[in-house]
Amino acid sequence: MKKTCKRIGAILMIIFLLLPIMPTAFAAEGETYVVTAERTPMRADAADDATVIGEVYKGTVVQVTQTRLGYGYVYRKSVSVGGWIKLADLKKTDADYAEDNIVGIEISLPDKLTYIVGEESFDKTGMVVCAVYANNDRIEITGYTLYLPVFDSVGAKTVTVHYKSFTSGRSFTSSFTVSVEKVPVKQLYAEGNAQTQFVEGQSISLAGLAVRVQYLDGRTDRIFTWDEMQNNPDFTFTVDGKPLDDTALSLGEHTVTVGYLYPEHTVSYTVTAVEKQPAQLQILQPPYNNTFYSDTRKPNLNGLVLSLIYTNGDTETVAGSACETVFDPDAAVPGENEIVVRYKGVETIIIMEMIEPTLVGIELADPGRTVYMQGAIFDGTNTVVNGIYNSGTKAELTNWEVYSFDTATCGEKTVELRYGEYSITYTIYVTMTGYLNGDADLDGKITAADARLILRNSVGLETLVGNALFAADRDGDGDIDAGDARLTLRASVGLEPVFVPNNNE
Repeated sequence: MKKTCKRIGAILMIIFLLLPIMPTAFAAEGETYVVTAERTPMRADAADDATVIGEVYKGTVVQVTQTRLGYGYVYRKSVSVGGWIKLADLKKTDADYAEDNIVGIEISLPDKLTYIVGEESFDKTGMVVCAVYANNDRIEITGYTLYLPVFDSVGAKTVTVHYKSFTSGRSFTSSFTVSVEKVPVKQLYAEGNAQTQFVEGQSISLAGLAVRVQYLDGRTDRIFTWDEMQNNPDFTFTVDGKPLDDTALSLGEHTVTVGYLYPEHTVSYTVTAVEKQPAQLQILQPPYNNTFYSDTRKPNLNGLVLSLIYTNGDTETVAGSACETVFDPDAAVPGENEIVVRYKGVETIIIMEMIEPTLVGIELADPGRTVYMQGAIFDGTNTVVNGIYNSGTKAELTNWEVYSFDTATCGEKTVELRYGEYSITYTIYVTMTGYLNGDADLDGKITAADARLILRNSVGLETLVGNALFAADRDGDGDIDAGDARLTLRASVGLEPVFVPNNNE
């Protein structure tokens, strides 16, 4: 009996604890609500920590199909998504306010309807958007989309409001116009310290120019600096009625005109181009290298910087590459030489030293013979070794030495040639026959041309004789066929060794 009483008490306690939940869990199902929060999250489950899958805005009317743990489940037809919303963010409403009963939207206009072109952007302060229902009631909504025009030109502009029904998926659109007007400019003034005197042939510069804009609406004058104006599309610049560019100024006076926004707002001032004459050429920086080599006899003026001084005191920085060099290579002597540099008819002299080039390395220009018969001596008849000099030139050397050469046995061998402290190596092939297996043209190399000759010989399109015929038998099986051509071709691209011993090697 006591156990039964305890069980009944436990059940009553559970019922008591569930009482605050039960009305919420069942009473709201199938009823219509209006969202009262500015925006409330829609979650994947009825829990505060459930994933947020969307948002619902204030004034939205929703149909709750089921409730659980303080949440109501709603379905968004417009995006085919359902989710859970806190019932605390909803207010029960009559069925007439279901979103299916929305017949349109209505806009209360914003406070500001006039804007200045290029300066202001849309301000929706004071604007209210309401959903209009079938019973002619209106409920404010915030989940709408604004489509705004660009205020980059004068005239009437249309602002469009679009609202998509949360439950039905139906769309409603309404719009209104705003006015975009010119900046109320009264007058422009040229100020600052822009250069007004130039030299004939010089491009005009507006650096230092400033323009003060005076307005009609009482706002404070604004001063635009050259840095602010030069890349600002609201400003235009002309010289003598032509667009500002790098054109050189002719002698005399020129009119510079600055326009702001519209043709009627301009200010002009005069600049003068005066005649100039070059008078003196001075060295600001000597060449990077004050020497040149006796084998090239070409002075290098890289790095030379000069200053051309005019009769009016103006100076012009000149690179050595822009100057004419007056120099006779045949008259150059070891040691110091005078190099005349001329620019615009004015000359100066720099001193450069002619020196002998230094050997910095050697290279094998042509190995000559590369295939030897066993026991043969070195043949350097066609071997060419070049010296490499710090002047960038190369010249053939004649008194190089053979340091390493061995034909005592067959195979690939390394030959070393030396000249002073420098050495080079290359590969030769020693065979009992004096030729390489696969070298059908007997040029001492294995190439695709050899493979072609062998293949043509194998089908009767070529006739190889003597050593060429023996060399064509790359695999040494006594037959010259496509297999020999294939092995030779692979050897020509490094897929097979170049040297293959003859039958007796």
